[in-house]
Amino acid sequence: MAPLLPDNSAAEDRIRTRALAWTIVLTPALLLLWYVIVYAVNGAEWDHLSSAEIFYRWDQHNFTFEYLFRQHNEHRKAVARLMTLGLGLLTRWNNRPEAVMHWALVCATAVILFAAFRRDIRERDSVTRALLWFAPAAWLLTSPRSYEALLGDGFPHYCSIVGFAGALYFLIYARSSPGLAAAIFCGLVSSFSISNGLLIWPLGAVIIASEWRTGTDRRRVLTQVGIWALAGALTLAFYFHGYIDPGNHSGPDFVFHHPLKALAHFLATNGSCLAPHRYAAALVGGILLALDAWCLLMVLDDWWRRRVRPPLGAWLIVTVVISIMMITLNRAGFGVRQAMESRYTGISVLAPVGIYWCVVARRDSWHVARRMTTALTVFLLAGYLYAAVDAWAIAPKWYSRKSWMAYLNYSAKYQPTSLLLQLYPNADHGRIYSREMERMHYNVFAEEHVL
Repeated sequence: MAPLLPDNSAAEDRIRTRALAWTIVLTPALLLLWYVIVYAVNGAEWDHLSSAEIFYRWDQHNFTFEYLFRQHNEHRKAVARLMTLGLGLLTRWNNRPEAVMHWALVCATAVILFAAFRRDIRERDSVTRALLWFAPAAWLLTSPRSYEALLGDGFPHYCSIVGFAGALYFLIYARSSPGLAAAIFCGLVSSFSISNGLLIWPLGAVIIASEWRTGTDRRRVLTQVGIWALAGALTLAFYFHGYIDPGNHSGPDFVFHHPLKALAHFLATNGSCLAPHRYAAALVGGILLALDAWCLLMVLDDWWRRRVRPPLGAWLIVTVVISIMMITLNRAGFGVRQAMESRYTGISVLAPVGIYWCVVARRDSWHVARRMTTALTVFLLAGYLYAAVDAWAIAPKWYSRKSWMAYLNYSAKYQPTSLLLQLYPNADHGRIYSREMERMHYNVFAEEHVL
């Protein structure tokens, strides 16, 4: 009788399932990389064009601490300036590698959030199962909907988001002394990339303080809250020292004088990450806000009555709701069309991710969670496809427009003011930036052109 051969079917099934999980999760990231490679253009415009001053100052040995932290609109984007300088010195400020770096920051954010997600859904021992649960979030996080930032001046947005995600991770899951120090560092990265990053300081204090309800030593909680509050106070004091209202937006009083227009702006900004058209965005925004409220109330009930730590996804929801309130307070006067600008979706997409996160993390304790998981997955993937198809459809037109801006940049000294106003809101400044880039052979002037 021949010896029985070992049955390898179970091991083969595990290998196939693991390969399928990785394929599902990595596919949207690879599609996004393809999008960047095909449609990125070397040619700065508007706020991005003003980064020419970074290289001018470096060339003139005048890249000072004061300039690094100098206010730009309502932001102090020191981290973004350093990223632009470091990569730009290697590439002569070619914007295509910048776009690839934006993609890398998107992927880094997804990796950080996946590490936290595994902890919250209690799948630390099974990477494959965790990946399959994370798949809808991975697709949303790597959506091409944020094409304005992805293919343009994206460092302020993506550095802030990855710093915020890192700070949340360390505050919730690794709050030893080194972990708290890492969270403070990530908070500084987020704060000095874009102004919304300042939210990490009050939010972080709430996150640490919430631990007293979950059984953590209260003396330790008080100590860490004190350290975090001191770091936040110093950061805010530095940030707002000499701060000047840029005066280029509508202001908070618009919300009180035109509440319906402000509400339309708020809803559209919330929903734009999944629905890139005006009325659909408002509808989806309303649905997401209802789900936000439901999730947060359920999490709050768990925390208060059962002493269960809130999942990180809940803090993503809080972050997005407050961030979009800030955007509405400062931008509602520009109308709903401005609310649809894709650069906001890099942050707003974290809210639907947070909703899905909370439902999956509480699938065994919330009666409705298991039934909602499938419906939410379908809803979010449909939103991803809607936004992605729109982004791919608009990309050729976007590429053509960016190419025209690159031409205006290259030929600025010959162009009339009326055309240069398309490139930069101050035509004279646009000519100066172009002239200095030509002198240094940077950006469009580092390539071969026929005028």
